Amino acid sequence: MKTSIIPLLLILLLFPVASYASKEESARFESASEGFFQHGDYDSALTMAEKAAEADSSNASAYCLMGRILLSKGVPDKAEKAFMRAIFLKKDMCSAYAGRARALLAAGNDKDALAVINRLISLYPEYSDGYNARGELYLFSGLYRAAVSDFTTALKHAPMNYSALANRALAFIRLDDFKSASADADAVLEAYAGIAPGTPGTGKELAWAYYYKGLVYEAENRIGAANDAVKCFKEFLKCKRPPFSDDAVKHAESIISQVSGADHTSYAESSSGRADCSIARVVRQGADSVCVELKVDNRSSVPVYSVRAENFDLSLDGEPVGRRTAVFVSRSGSAVQPGSSGTLYFVVSGVGKAFSTWNVHVFEFEINKR
Repeated sequence: MKTSIIPLLLILLLFPVASYASKEESARFESASEGFFQHGDYDSALTMAEKAAEADSSNASAYCLMGRILLSKGVPDKAEKAFMRAIFLKKDMCSAYAGRARALLAAGNDKDALAVINRLISLYPEYSDGYNARGELYLFSGLYRAAVSDFTTALKHAPMNYSALANRALAFIRLDDFKSASADADAVLEAYAGIAPGTPGTGKELAWAYYYKGLVYEAENRIGAANDAVKCFKEFLKCKRPPFSDDAVKHAESIISQVSGADHTSYAESSSGRADCSIARVVRQGADSVCVELKVDNRSSVPVYSVRAENFDLSLDGEPVGRRTAVFVSRSGSAVQPGSSGTLYFVVSGVGKAFSTWNVHVFEFEINKR
């Protein structure tokens, strides 16, 4: 009788230890998965999340993480199943409800997505990301004012919900409210100031903030706006690519190509302020020289007599003419006055061949330096 009781006691004593060990192992796999996920290595992240769920089948957060990874990999149907498993294991896991709604939305099932989000909001009205998720649904359904309202509510519950802030910037762009869009994008960029694009853990909102700020600049009708847009689009491309961003990537690359290939725009700064500078055109001047025209929008408080361009790189019909320092000056000797626009010129000698296309790259512009 005693021999049968002792093994039973040992099993009862050792079972909690084994269970605890499994939970610890699951937590380690989940932590590793999150690390891979933040670095953009979705395949390794998914492998670790699956191991976390295998080690502890009751680990709801492992299934929720699995859903986020699958959604980022563009597999919304499998992502939804993972989120549903997380909800089954933990009925109050708000992030799993929001994730399931996003998976349904990505799969084109708007009706069910809205039902899931509305239920989440009714159960947990203080949960910020519920409103953010519903705002995303409204945004992609073309209900831009409703989207702005939900993003604003999300921010009332969580002022540091930068995803909602970036999303609201896009909604404002769709409403042609570029001033409000710019303010929201700037708020996200300010929150991430000093953090390099692509840094693990920065989240998709930083990438989208750069992209939406680029769209704002693209819509502006001023000298220098095109180059400001290009700078933002380049920063966007440095970031970890957000899910479903293929069209945005193509647009950013297209604008960068257009501006870099035809009309290089930048700005020059001094202690007196800023002047936006744009290479307007390259035209032949005489038998063996060309003239490069620089449009200047003087926002500084001093007259601009000259603009020096460092690493001025000119190509004609795809053939480099050479890199140099170029100093643009007025033909008449007059300056571009504060608050006004004008044209300065730089002549490149030794160019005898005819050309049909031109390309200019400039590293930096400086005001009134020769």
